[in-house]
Amino acid sequence: MLAIALTESNVNYNAKHQDGFTIGIGGIKSIFWADLLSNVNPNSLEAIDIIISHLIDKNDGNIYQAIKDYKGADKNMKTTDKCWNLYKQLEKQQ
Repeated sequence: MLAIALTESNVNYNAKHQDGFTIGIGGIKSIFWADLLSNVNPNSLEAIDIIISHLIDKNDGNIYQAIKDYKGADKNMKTTDKCWNLYKQLEKQQ
């Protein structure tokens, strides 16, 4: 979750994203995740946690694939790899 917040917004709740539909700390497109986040502020760490947990379950525990899906990566894996490497570094520190 922290790796996503860092790579999406540098942990900035007021982050502006290029497309105008993506919001805040998690870079979440609230319209896309409306059903999953019906009772949660989409500009929150809780929203990131709910979405990434959902994607980890969907990908049978494959965290890299979950991050890839979260980032919406298809061919350009730069942001996915950056987030994955940061995630691994943070895991080592725990």
